[in-house]
Amino acid sequence: MKTGREMENILGELLRQSEAKRDFLTPANQLRFSAQGDAPTLTLELGSDSEEFTLLPSGHQQLAERLEIPKPYYDRMRQEAPNLLEENIATWLIRSEKQFLVRTLDNRARAILSDRYRVLDNDELANVALPILMDHGFQVISAEITPRKFYLKAVTPKIQAEVTPGDVVQAGIVLSNSEIGLGTLKIEPLLYFLVCSNGTIVPDASLRRQHVGRHIGELENAQAYYSEDTQRADDHAFWLKVRDMLRATLKQPRFDAYLNRLQDAAAEPIKADPFKVVEVTTKRFRLNELESNTVLKNLLAGHNGKAELSRYGLMQAITRSSQEHEDYDRATELEQLGGQILTLSNANWKQISEGIHA
Repeated sequence: MKTGREMENILGELLRQSEAKRDFLTPANQLRFSAQGDAPTLTLELGSDSEEFTLLPSGHQQLAERLEIPKPYYDRMRQEAPNLLEENIATWLIRSEKQFLVRTLDNRARAILSDRYRVLDNDELANVALPILMDHGFQVISAEITPRKFYLKAVTPKIQAEVTPGDVVQAGIVLSNSEIGLGTLKIEPLLYFLVCSNGTIVPDASLRRQHVGRHIGELENAQAYYSEDTQRADDHAFWLKVRDMLRATLKQPRFDAYLNRLQDAAAEPIKADPFKVVEVTTKRFRLNELESNTVLKNLLAGHNGKAELSRYGLMQAITRSSQEHEDYDRATELEQLGGQILTLSNANWKQISEGIHA
């Protein structure tokens, strides 16, 4: 598992960002875009004043989405015809009757969101989650704040078992959140393997849980009509749901089910040539060439000191590759992919194990 930064560093950065970030709810027609120079900017007209922010890649993506400009065309104009891009954006901003939530940090516009976007900040998630994790005997083994998301990964030695002799797995949890609209707040089970420090994020129940509490009656879509006290009460109710959801995820019975699934996976063999199996896996899950080569190397090298040509072995080969990835977001996606391999239907696993392209 990619380790990220020390927790003390993470907490310091969360505090710094909470004090440095600024949000603006602004009519679209009060925004001005400039594509000149190496760093395109977004200017907010604020009455008699204005503020200029460098536009980050996430901001470009969302500006294109808000104005319904196809992103490939947006990128082409940015590279080949910046004046045309300025003209396009100016035209649609002036005509728009919408309001946008512009989220900024360190003089950079990092998100351009709908005015109905619900702000759920990383520091609030950490404040809710860390005391609960500590109370349940969990230890943070990896944490990171990327330009896209915040991650907190923790495990407990109180809940562990052997998949096979000498191969110990511990129960864990992954919390993730995006302040800029690039992912919902998620709480997902984590399986952490001591012999190799691999982490597999299990998709079971995560899709049902990632939007829990996001829609609380009419408050979600009508915050402009309610007092600050009402909105604070609404936020408090949401974070109570996050607390309850986290506590429920930490219960042992879930781990028992995952352990059974791991033991079953260890007995499900790869039937085709490993090169063909990795080829099919690469195409199905869109791995790049370097990732594909790394997975193949890890599969042939084996897990726990020996080659394991099984569903379990392929899962471990994929999650092992995450440790060698420079990008923390992508490393986490590979840990999630390991969980997808573990929970594939028998029919889909049969195709992969036999090297059959879908």
